[in-house]
Amino acid sequence: MRSHGQRIACCVAGRPSGGWFASVLAATLCLIAVVASGASVDVGYDGGAVARIPVGAGSAGMGPAYTAIAHGADSGFWNPAALCDVEDVSVGGAHTGWLGAGIRHQYLAVGAPLLSIPSKMPDAAAGRRSVGAAFTWVSATIPNIPWWEDDRRQGVFSAGTDLLLVSWGVRLQQWPGVSFGVSVKGYTERILEGTSLGLGFDAGLLWVAKLAGLTLRLAAVGRDLGDTRIRWRGTGDEPVARVPWTQSLAASVDLLRGGLSVAVGYERGVERSGLGSVGAGVALRFSWLRLRLAAHWRERDAAPLLGVGASLAPTERWSVHYAYMPAKIGSSHLVSFDLELP
Repeated sequence: MRSHGQRIACCVAGRPSGGWFASVLAATLCLIAVVASGASVDVGYDGGAVARIPVGAGSAGMGPAYTAIAHGADSGFWNPAALCDVEDVSVGGAHTGWLGAGIRHQYLAVGAPLLSIPSKMPDAAAGRRSVGAAFTWVSATIPNIPWWEDDRRQGVFSAGTDLLLVSWGVRLQQWPGVSFGVSVKGYTERILEGTSLGLGFDAGLLWVAKLAGLTLRLAAVGRDLGDTRIRWRGTGDEPVARVPWTQSLAASVDLLRGGLSVAVGYERGVERSGLGSVGAGVALRFSWLRLRLAAHWRERDAAPLLGVGASLAPTERWSVHYAYMPAKIGSSHLVSFDLELP
């Protein structure tokens, strides 16, 4: 199997007829997709790789399993249906180097309750808020990317990708414990004089119930419904990249009065093969300390992507999360925070 550097070089050597900019564009997107997935990527892969980098250290290594336990402002990225449980203004964010590959990845999310409707459910599964919303910004930047021409000219440049999401979730009062959410998302990328823009949609469902003293959550999420199209401008050929439509199902259960949480999830590509994955995670809670262990098996990977982490929550208003994710091309140390404002 070729190294990542060899695969990127092949993208440039086998450049399309659009000229040197098309070669640079192919090489850059190949690099982004490789480090985002941690696996080999063929020429002609899908766009929107920034959307495949997990948001928040608490989700590290869990993959689709996290859609069942997402909470706070980060829910806009993972499962917008969970936003109905946001009770106060919630802020989350992080800045990190992804997989030791030189990618600067950061995000900022702000969530808030919009409307409270008295619930017909007597237990905690219904919560107090019925409608919540969030704004999420995710960004990835790769500096000092090399490029070269057939005449041996060479240089370096930087590439940037941004993902903006406006999300909201509502509890469906006619179905106790069930909530529904939608995210409208905009993609934009910059490579040299080329820019791209795409508009996509996510949708999520969440069911929370108390059964035999246990809290059970079931989640279903569709991302980039119908395949999101990202159109490039200023590149000569003006290609259109497609972000694959994926579907995920996940479940979680809280045991030992909430001291132990277990989550599992499955994701697949609707119209594109090779995107199947399974994620699982276990969390132990000791007062203000939470320990996590997770694994994410992806169809194209030879080994699972692991995540080990801890969270500190000295008060109910703020918490700090850390995760370590080892990988062949480089390991990641992720640190994120959550803050609730009264």
